[in-house]
Amino acid sequence: MADDTDLGGALCRREGRHAEATTEWWYFTGHLTDEQQGRYGFDLQAFVLTDVEYTVRGHEFTKAYEVDSAISDLSTGQFHSSIRRLLPCPWFRMDEQLLDVRLGATQITAVEPLAYRLRTRWDDQAIDLEARATRKPVAHGDGGWVEMGGAGGSHYWSVTRLETTGVLIIDGQRRAVTGQCWMDHQWGSWDRIAVPSWDWFSLRLADGTDVMAYRFADGTSGATVCRADGTSATTTFSYESTGAWTSPATGTTYPSGWRVQIPLLDAQLVVTPELVDQELVSGTSGYWEGLCAVTGSVAGADADGVAYVELAGYSRTMV
Repeated sequence: MADDTDLGGALCRREGRHAEATTEWWYFTGHLTDEQQGRYGFDLQAFVLTDVEYTVRGHEFTKAYEVDSAISDLSTGQFHSSIRRLLPCPWFRMDEQLLDVRLGATQITAVEPLAYRLRTRWDDQAIDLEARATRKPVAHGDGGWVEMGGAGGSHYWSVTRLETTGVLIIDGQRRAVTGQCWMDHQWGSWDRIAVPSWDWFSLRLADGTDVMAYRFADGTSGATVCRADGTSATTTFSYESTGAWTSPATGTTYPSGWRVQIPLLDAQLVVTPELVDQELVSGTSGYWEGLCAVTGSVAGADADGVAYVELAGYSRTMV
């Protein structure tokens, strides 16, 4: 187990695009509440892919952008999502120093270090939020490098708690919201074909502990524990699914509900989806990304919290 008390470091100071990487993404997920105590989840992700060969109207491209976004409305049980693959138009931009992503209706901009403006819209839905870090970044794995099974590796850091305010528009209706979100920044040049699927967990416990954990299809796994005092540790975890759900849209069967064990914390946790159907769909394939509740125990004491879980590659190879 490696302990890292300097959660910042040079890796986390550059928030913008890394031109040497063939794949890069910025990834926000959060839990929000409106003025009537209605609860929502959101995710907003921007990707750049520079080694994807495809043809549009006789023109060949090897670069593409993608924006994935979703809102989970727990008051109605509705899930609204969008996956948008974008051509590399010259008016799109990703700054190589500051985080300044501008992809049409989507903007992810650092208004100052570790403070962000998040904007996107699709159909009758929109996200317009400001998120400000209340903790330093944490570098995952070995100094910010995580192994991705047989595919190689990736640079990876997160801000696990950002105070968040702003507006969601759901079916054309405006909701003023507040809450917290989580930001991931990941980049590298790995073999995507060698990464058929993965499970990813972000847990935020009421006692101030945050956990990022992942496992690839070949069994490669890892976890980072971020403590309330600002220190972190790379550690191990294990989990098992407690149920399954089959998507009516894609026919894909996903795990649904998990028991998670984290020996470093003496934690026995149960992660339960707040909505069963939180699948983002593109054509006949998709992936599951959704907000969840956390219950259980840590060091023998009752524990609770919130989570986001991603299940990728169950119906197709993901980026």
